[in-house]
Amino acid sequence: MRFLLRLSLIQKENILPLNYQYELSSSLYHIFNNGNTDFAKWLHTTGFNKNNKPFRLFTFSNLLITDYKIFDDRIKIFSDEVKLIVSLYPFEIVEPFVTGLFINNTIDLGDKKSKVKFMINNIEKLPDIEFSSEMNFNCLSPIHIAWHNPRTNRIDFLHPDHRLYKELFFKNLVNKFNTYQYYRNLPEENFDISSYKLDILSEPRKKGINIKVNTKEQTHIIGYSYKFKIFCQKELIRIGYYAGFGKANAQGFGCCGIIE
Repeated sequence: MRFLLRLSLIQKENILPLNYQYELSSSLYHIFNNGNTDFAKWLHTTGFNKNNKPFRLFTFSNLLITDYKIFDDRIKIFSDEVKLIVSLYPFEIVEPFVTGLFINNTIDLGDKKSKVKFMINNIEKLPDIEFSSEMNFNCLSPIHIAWHNPRTNRIDFLHPDHRLYKELFFKNLVNKFNTYQYYRNLPEENFDISSYKLDILSEPRKKGINIKVNTKEQTHIIGYSYKFKIFCQKELIRIGYYAGFGKANAQGFGCCGIIE
């Protein structure tokens, strides 16, 4: 299930830090909590879990701003309206209550230097998609693929050109799908990822995001935005579209739109 939220600025301040994804994620969890505490707690702390490897199966786009200017680490918003896509999988868990959850709520984003307060004026459930085994996408938020490098014993944030990128991209989709199957007491599927294709159609643009700024848990995550063509089972494409491609989806990574 995917929603388009329309936001308006309700104060004169219109300068936002470029690094707003963690605060936006927190605001969305807060809205979920106000509407359904049990669902919000489950989504935040547990999610779909298999062998202590949870997936939230939830993602959101960058703020979609038509008129803006970037300077230093800030973005100045000139648009009267800002859009946001929120995407959740699976549908039956959230559909009974989520459509009325967001309307007239506020979202506060920013830091000590600059803050912006948005009002959610409208929420629109986007049409369901007819998926096929070959589709084109563009990133509405960067895709994050990470790998534990045994040589350095560190986590590497992979560029799409890395030799392991495509393999890890598809393994992530398979793990999400089979974790959901496990949660529903359904049999896992055996996918042959060696036959899948991921074609990068544009120059990847790097974006780093700081999570939990000014805390002991502060981390820096890097993702890449690009256009791509994917060829694999449509069930995997469906879960990537609704739950996000790559890792850290609930922190605002991996939300993608379809290119017709």
